[in-house]
Amino acid sequence: MYHSIFANRFSEHEKGIKAGIDEAFIKLTGRNAAQQEIEILEELYTSQLDKFNSNVEKASGWLSVGNATLDAANKKETVAAAAVVVSAIINSDAYITKR
Repeated sequence: MYHSIFANRFSEHEKGIKAGIDEAFIKLTGRNAAQQEIEILEELYTSQLDKFNSNVEKASGWLSVGNATLDAANKKETVAAAAVVVSAIINSDAYITKR
């Protein structure tokens, strides 16, 4: 699945999660995200990371879809939270309108 590939990339972004979200948004929608969009996606990431840290099985469920392999250096919880954010971007008007 698309979301696992992007999630794996942006969860390990050298400039941090915000930069990773911004890069994923640009690549998926073809435009820069508005500040409010970034803030909402950061909040989503943080809430999902908390959820997956308390229940690792849920993280495994998000990562079991598709053929992408998880980089061994990344924590499942981090990549799963990033996958939720990427999925939200893909399901947004910005992504749908681009297509």
